[in-house]
Amino acid sequence: GVKNIYSFNISLSYSFISNSLINDKEIRYVFQNYPALNDNIPVICIKTIQYENGIQYCGEWNQITNLKHGRGVLKYPNGLSYYGQFRMNKAYGKGKIIFQHNEEYEGDFLDNKANGLGIYKTKECRYEGKWKNDKPDGIGTETWLNGTCYTGEFKNGLKSGNGKLTSSDGIYIGGFLNNQLHGKGYYIWPDKREYKGDWKHNKIEGEG
Repeated sequence: GVKNIYSFNISLSYSFISNSLINDKEIRYVFQNYPALNDNIPVICIKTIQYENGIQYCGEWNQITNLKHGRGVLKYPNGLSYYGQFRMNKAYGKGKIIFQHNEEYEGDFLDNKANGLGIYKTKECRYEGKWKNDKPDGIGTETWLNGTCYTGEFKNGLKSGNGKLTSSDGIYIGGFLNNQLHGKGYYIWPDKREYKGDWKHNKIEGEG
């Protein structure tokens, strides 16, 4: 049936269908953690919508354009879920997406893609930093369960530019290209041996 929530700034009415993938706790999470768009576009909260492909949405809706607009939950039958803000039917603003195998991204979205600042977590790895079109792009930090850590520049999802890589094999500060040590760099091994000079595709090559 239709329920009313009075703990929010506004009184919301919503209901669930019998085979709803979305529950009360998830709706509360979205409305308590993500602010309203406040873009002066009128929205309503309505019952769960199920699309032909089994995807379900529950949240704010623009009656005039008939599009998802505001805060809501979008769930796929395979378990993939998005919580957060929508604008004109697309993930836009602040949100969180949970993938299969305990992977998740939380941060900024633009046109259904990670754009801006965000954190991506898997069982083995965590990345926090800038994103562009669903890929790390800009300054970020990637940390692995085994203690390996990289802080520096990314381009199109790969370590490219200047950065610092710390691992059990040593510490490297310098240039990177497509996840490889490349350019001018300084390396210090665990036994205190040092090298400062040119690198090419993970190998010492050139002057140094």
